[in-house]
Amino acid sequence: MLAGAGVLYGATAYFTTRRPGRTMTDPTFEREAEAVCARTLPRLRAVRDKNPSSDQSQKAANALADKVDGVSTKLSSFVVELRAIPVEEQNKAQVAAWLHQWDLYIAIGHRYADAVRSGNDKRYSAVAKEGVAPVRAIAKFARGNHIDACVP
Repeated sequence: MLAGAGVLYGATAYFTTRRPGRTMTDPTFEREAEAVCARTLPRLRAVRDKNPSSDQSQKAANALADKVDGVSTKLSSFVVELRAIPVEEQNKAQVAAWLHQWDLYIAIGHRYADAVRSGNDKRYSAVAKEGVAPVRAIAKFARGNHIDACVP
């Protein structure tokens, strides 16, 4: 389980051996998004932690929660950068939907941090599971359109 960009909140990353079908017709967006992701996400993926164990101290849990909040905030800046990339008209709706999944994922990250701070393992495990659907959607779009650096 990861505390970085790849399912920050304890969900599992979605990466299959079969590449989904391409949906984009905008190679410029794909190249620019790939460059942004390649520059940004590896640093965020480097912040990895497992869910806190039930016997972990509150101080350690708070430190983990602070990391998750920090990565979530950095992901917000990353998504702003992706939104600034020009997109051909025919691809705008699907790119907006992809970026919306990032927004959901980031919000879940902040909620996960709050849940970790609460010390309630059932609560943070439940919030972590909520991260699976957005990660799958993000990854499916990225893999299908050969923007592999953008797979969380």
